[in-house]
Formats: sequence, structure tokens, C-alpha cells
Amino acid sequence: MSGLLEASDARIDERGVPLVEGFSVSVPACRRLGLIGDFSGLFRLFSGEAQLVSGRVELSGASVEAARSSGQLGVALATPPLIVEWEAERFLTEAARLGGQGAREANGTARLVLAALGQSHLATRRLATLTVAEKRAIAIASALLDGPSVLAVESPTLGLDETNAALIVDVVERAQDGRSLIVSADALPHGEASRRLLETADDVLVCEAGSLVARGKLAELESPGGRFLVSVTRSGRELAERLVTAGMAVTVARPSGAFTPFAMLEPAELGDARRFVVSLADPTSTRPIVDAALAVGAPIVELSPLPSRADHKHSQRPLTER
Repeated sequence: MSGLLEASDARIDERGVPLVEGFSVSVPACRRLGLIGDFSGLFRLFSGEAQLVSGRVELSGASVEAARSSGQLGVALATPPLIVEWEAERFLTEAARLGGQGAREANGTARLVLAALGQSHLATRRLATLTVAEKRAIAIASALLDGPSVLAVESPTLGLDETNAALIVDVVERAQDGRSLIVSADALPHGEASRRLLETADDVLVCEAGSLVARGKLAELESPGGRFLVSVTRSGRELAERLVTAGMAVTVARPSGAFTPFAMLEPAELGDARRFVVSLADPTSTRPIVDAALAVGAPIVELSPLPSRADHKHSQRPLTER
């Protein structure tokens, strides 16, 4: 069976500007995949706004372009392109017609999708009058018009207060019925509604500074301890081995840009590794990392804390809802 998301050394550009470089990951078929961090380039590829310049990105065994054009993939962006002068039902009907449905069939599909998401009350509302959460609900409805097997929803709770976050999370969970869901968040969730989307994910990927730095269940990613991004100019393999021997969790940057847990690598695979994510039980002091680097002669050129859940708890102010 093909994996839900497969990527190999992918470069994604938008109008000639690189958004993603060296992206590699393999996610087996699953019900829900969570993405934390800046995955906007990947979603731009999903929506067709960006292009795959090199490498490979596949969804359920098909290229992203093929999945999108066949209706296998439905995409809802955090800031959806809407014709705000139109009513919701008209917008969805016209979107369905663009997808190849006849006028009567398209109108029926629009109504059915709104009903399935519990949003029939929005049918006659002009999009300009909707809240941020309601506009995202319409974007999700539009993504379902072709009955996709994979639904990708970008940061649905971004900037929302808890009430509106709960509304959109309910829509997302209704939308997932019978299909795989790829859902993103810009940071580890702090609200109850946002947590619902990620704590039940089969797999969660974390991206920092354009690289995958962590992977696992949400509870594992939120475990106590500080995480630091460490780069050295030489003796990286010796440093990683010393840190692990000292009881620290270490993930290693591969040539592709992805990070792999130290325990999953053979000694030969460490090669000339020089960039790591190191987890400390006591996040208040980086002395253990510095001492280890001095002991093996590994000059540190980067030692930066990575965001934790607490760091993001008050980092976003709710958007104005009207």
C-alpha cells in the first residue's frame, strides 16, 4: 500500500522563488497526519500555487498534480481565495461546476456538503459577512466538492479564539469522514479545540527553519525538557555519540535536510554530520552540550533553543472575527 505522504529531496518554488528545498519524508497510510511549523510551501504545492521543481512529492501513490486534477486531493488554505461578493451556496455551486458538474448537480452537491459540515445556515450568507472561522468552513466545503480521498487543511485554528477554534475543528472533523486528513498548525497547540486535531493524529511532523526536526505522537513532542538546535564545524559524529552516552536525546540532520533520531542510524550513516537537535532534561542550562563539544573538539557555531508549547501559549492574538 502506498504511503499517505512521500517526498524525496523535493524543491518547491513559487514564481521562481524557492519555498522548500531538500524536503524528504515517508509517512505510511494513516487516518490523520499532523504538521507543526511552517509547512506553507507544501500547502502551496497542494493548492497549485507553487510548483515542484525537482525531487518527488506523492500523496497515496500519486503525484500531487495528478491527485489534485483527479479530485483525489482537496485543499483548504488558512487564507482561502473567495469571491466575497457571492453568497456561500453560489460560490460552492460555481466551484462544483468548474469541477465538471452540471448546474443542477453542482447546486445539489453544494447543499449536501454544507449540510454534512453542519453549515447549511451559511448558504444564503454573503462571504464578505462571514467570520474568519466561517470563511474557512466554506473553504473546507469547497475542498470536498469532488469527494477527495485526502483532505489537506492548512492551520484551521490560526489566530482564532477558543469559541471559533471549536467551530472550525468541528467542521474539520466532520469533513474527515471516510478520508485521510493532513492538518497543520503553526505551533504546538495550547487551546482545547486545537489539541483535538493533533492529539488523535497517527503521526505528527515538526518543522523548524525549513527542516524536519521531530516526529511522533503529540504527547511525545510535548514531553518535558528543552530542545536546542546545535551546529558545529567539525567532529559532529563524536559530539553526537558523546551526547547520547551522557543520556541526551539527539536527532541528526541528514544530507536531505530531514532529521533522524541517532538510535536509528548506523555509524557509517552519521558521516560528516554537523547539525543536531538535542533534548535536555533541564532546559535552563546548555552547559552539558558545551562541555561535550569542548571534550571532543567540536566548535559550536549555532546553539539555539527551539520553541516549546509554553513559548507559543501567548504568541498569537485572536483575529478580529468580523
